[in-house]
Amino acid sequence: MPVPRLRRPSRATVQAFGGGLLVALALPPWGWWPLAFVGIAMFEVSLGADPTPRQRLWRGWLFAAAWMYVGMCWMWFLTIPGYLVASALFAGFHAVAAWAAPRGRWRVIGRPAAHTLAEALRFCFPFGGVPLASLPIGQAAGPFAGVVRIGGVLLLTWFVFQVGFALAGPSPFVPALARKRGVSASADWIGAIGLGAALVIWLASPLGALSTDPTGQTLRIAAVQGGGPQGTHAIDTPASLVFQRHLEATATIEPG
Repeated sequence: MPVPRLRRPSRATVQAFGGGLLVALALPPWGWWPLAFVGIAMFEVSLGADPTPRQRLWRGWLFAAAWMYVGMCWMWFLTIPGYLVASALFAGFHAVAAWAAPRGRWRVIGRPAAHTLAEALRFCFPFGGVPLASLPIGQAAGPFAGVVRIGGVLLLTWFVFQVGFALAGPSPFVPALARKRGVSASADWIGAIGLGAALVIWLASPLGALSTDPTGQTLRIAAVQGGGPQGTHAIDTPASLVFQRHLEATATIEPG
């Protein structure tokens, strides 16, 4: 009896999955924030200009699944079923976003908007929202974090998506890649507008700090968080031991 051969995944499938992995590596504890833009660009390349509805659903889910399963792997220690279900559910949000987003020349601004809406839904549903393993968390140590001063985490989410999708080729900023993928010159200005709008928002982000009025007073704040080394589990660690660690950390703060 012949043994059935496993079908090799397509290049687009590998690109979608790899793009999600790169987005995950932009998150803590790795924190390689530029990889978020590279990963989203790979996702755009995997989709192309005119994928079928089935391809959009599958590649959108695969991209987000690689992102969520790696980015939220710590949930494994809390609840294995919850980790598996939650990651698959959140990936489903992005599968729907990829399916609903426009194709063709308008995809360079439609896809960032659709996936930002998917993240907005994740931030409020289910259980009041699960804003974990998000793009803004990955950008906290990067130069674009100031965008939150203008529009909060959702605007920064859109910013990362917009830049990543625009740099994938449907814009004049990567002309060689655009020509290779057959992107017409008529679509270039749309990508330019999307990327330009994102850059304008970033350049204007320092103005967000000017909306506060200085009081002339100084606040000295100390914060203690955590119960021990990374990997400490609440279920098998006495509360008294955690409290003692907090006291020891507090004792290192100089008075005054």
